Amino acid sequence: AVLGDRVTHIDETADSLLWFSTGNSVFRYARKTGSFLRFDVGGYGEGSIWSMLADCAGNLWLGMGGNSLLRIRDSRIVSSRRMNFGTSVLAEDRMGELWHAGYDGTGHFHVGRPERNHSLGYTKENGLTENTIRAMRVDREGNVWIGGRDHGVMKFSEMNTVRFPIPPVNAYTLSHNIHFVGADSSGH
Repeated sequence: AVLGDRVTHIDETADSLLWFSTGNSVFRYARKTGSFLRFDVGGYGEGSIWSMLADCAGNLWLGMGGNSLLRIRDSRIVSSRRMNFGTSVLAEDRMGELWHAGYDGTGHFHVGRPERNHSLGYTKENGLTENTIRAMRVDREGNVWIGGRDHGVMKFSEMNTVRFPIPPVNAYTLSHNIHFVGADSSGH
């Protein structure tokens, strides 16, 4: 098998290339030629891929261990930088902001200028109900939904922040360890 036996993420960039992550490598699959190309990214961050996102501008973003963020464009690694917030969760909003999150809150910056922009951040100190973020989703209205490990769901909108704290009943309720935030068929 070309990819091995542990594929952790699959995404598609605007140029119709499929991307697969496998721990410390990312593979590009070109449908036209039926060929794979491997990128070893083990030398970036702490060497492991935690998240992957294809944005609307055609970039492929890899959230790496050690809060590192890697950008691939036109099948080349074009930038790598250490972020001030985690990179285990990635999402893009409709304004072109790339959101990244992990164990220490969430931050975002404009995709069109990733090297020049400072990442604006949110933590428990300035509005989050907790710092450990496990899931993130942008709905069709542009709201950013954030799922935390222990304290429920938060919604960031253009006007305000709404928190949906769910008091813990036991370790297996909705308030603990949210790993996915999805959308229904209407985009909500």
